[in-house]
Amino acid sequence: MAQTSAADQALIKDIASSYVRSRPWPYRRWIESIGIPIHRGYYIEDLRTVELGWWAERECNAAFLEMA
Repeated sequence: MAQTSAADQALIKDIASSYVRSRPWPYRRWIESIGIPIHRGYYIEDLRTVELGWWAERECNAAFLEMA
């Protein structure tokens, strides 16, 4: 089995993490294609005050929340 140095392991880890972050996931591509606001974060003080947009397919005002 081939041995990898610590520097090589760090490089591999860096490449892998940037690859995942640089490519949008299918769900994120889909919600961005809808054209309504997307609110991302850890906390929303008052959900009743977030910006909404018209979602023609559902015939309503809506927004996406991505809470992490």
